[in-house]
Amino acid sequence: GLPSGTAQELASWEPYNPNAVADFFDAEWMFGISEGFDIVIGNPPYIQLQKSGGVLGRLYQNADFETFARTGDIYCLFYERGAHLLAANGHLCYITSNKFMRSSYGKNLRQFLTSQVSLQALLDFGSVSVFDAAVDTCIILLAKGSPAAEHRFLAAPLRQQAEDFNVREEFERQGFSMRMSQLVPEGWVLTSPDALALIEKLQNSGTPFSELIADKFHFGIKTGCNAAFIIDDAVRAQLIAEDANSSELIKPLLRGRNLRKWKAGLANEHLIMIASSANREWPWSNAEDEASAERIFAETYPAVHRHLSNYRDRLIARADKGTFYWELRSCVYYTVFAAPKIIYPDIGSFMRACYETREVIGEATTFCLPIADPSLLAILNSRLFDWYARHKFQTLNDPWAGGGLRFKTIYMKHVPIAARTAAQQAELSRLVAQILATPDSDNVRALERQIDALVYRLYGLSSAEIALIEQTYRDAGMAV
Repeated sequence: GLPSGTAQELASWEPYNPNAVADFFDAEWMFGISEGFDIVIGNPPYIQLQKSGGVLGRLYQNADFETFARTGDIYCLFYERGAHLLAANGHLCYITSNKFMRSSYGKNLRQFLTSQVSLQALLDFGSVSVFDAAVDTCIILLAKGSPAAEHRFLAAPLRQQAEDFNVREEFERQGFSMRMSQLVPEGWVLTSPDALALIEKLQNSGTPFSELIADKFHFGIKTGCNAAFIIDDAVRAQLIAEDANSSELIKPLLRGRNLRKWKAGLANEHLIMIASSANREWPWSNAEDEASAERIFAETYPAVHRHLSNYRDRLIARADKGTFYWELRSCVYYTVFAAPKIIYPDIGSFMRACYETREVIGEATTFCLPIADPSLLAILNSRLFDWYARHKFQTLNDPWAGGGLRFKTIYMKHVPIAARTAAQQAELSRLVAQILATPDSDNVRALERQIDALVYRLYGLSSAEIALIEQTYRDAGMAV
């Protein structure tokens, strides 16, 4: 007999009504198919599993999907479900977001697509507006069955270079063959064999960034209540006028949007920097109770206390407050901001790393590296790093057409940093010092070209490999 509820479900199902929706699926009862489908075609929905408080995430987290990731998107699960619905030698073709190709949440799906099915073709449209979609899209064609070790598929990272863009013609012109083994779990790179060979060479040409700096990629400060702790020049002046001691707590602030390549553009913003008592000793740190501690704080810094008192309820409600509500959350690397450092944004259309010797605080949209080495800044701001990042890092829209790059630690830590002799280190540092002292943009670009040439030599690039990099920028219409 039918399982409980099946008869009622089948009776309510309207197979000939294109607008009807069924809340169940049974291939055999609905379509008389028990061996699987020869073809599965679809445009799955794009819905983040953590949206609406994670309702979908909780629904599917124990449903045995290999492609599930708590921070993922439901279209990932559709790939797995669709592949399981295929008959032997069946084919699936989906149009979806391309974000899974490099995002952390897409790792499970990437693993599934390279081990459980056999890719036939992958068209990455990047920012090409073929579909009326709010996301960058791709089309994947796959076949049932695990791939052979050296299985090849057709890859086409499409770029729109003419108004009369024709998908079929551009696929034939821009497409090329790739081995599935070239799709690594850390992130998929669809590019020419020559470019893939160069990426592999770079990966073997230096020390991983994380090893070089002992994994000290520091987030900028997260206050939990920016309105209270981040102030402008006028409020800073007022607090100091009311109480000169206020200046001890107020530090210049840098957000990601303030950063420029090489130089930090300090904005009209400052941070009230009160480290948690878990990290440093304050006059109130060892008070008997919070009321006593607040009385001491108010006596020591009366103006700052009055200012923060305006946000008392919001500060108390923070999940990441310090020992007391007027303190920032516990952080063991506050002292890093007072020493020489490299600061860079968490996202940008290109790397905008700066070398800072002043005591400035990086906000949550920045990363800070405790490094007193301008030659490393030269590498991060070089053309070679930019080319590498556009191939390897997670992107927001097409990185070759104005899209953004995510400079997250999960990508930065794998960047290979070439060894530098003392002479090479000194020469790169000298060029950086010249850039920092040069106001003229034309002169800066000339110095940058010298840095690019030195960095190419550091990594042992041939003239053909350099030409490949430079041609990539020409093809994308980007300045060389």
